Amino acid sequence: MGIAAAMREEDGSFGGVGGLFAGNFALLALALKRATGAVACAAQGGYFLVADVSATGRQATRSCL
Repeated sequence: MGIAAAMREEDGSFGGVGGLFAGNFALLALALKRATGAVACAAQGGYFLVADVSATGRQATRSCL
C-alpha cells in the first residue's frame, strides 16, 4: 500500500497509537521517578520523554538515557 492509499484509509485515530504512546509515557515516567527521582516534563505529543534530573544530583548534559 502506498502513502496516498494509506492516507485515504486513515480515520485520524492512527489505530490507537496515541493511547499507546500515552500509556508508555506514563509507565516510563513512573519508573524513572521511582528509580532516580527524576520528574518527567508534561508531554504535548510525540514519543520523547524529557525529565528534570535536578533532584538526582546529576547534570542534565550527562544524564541522557
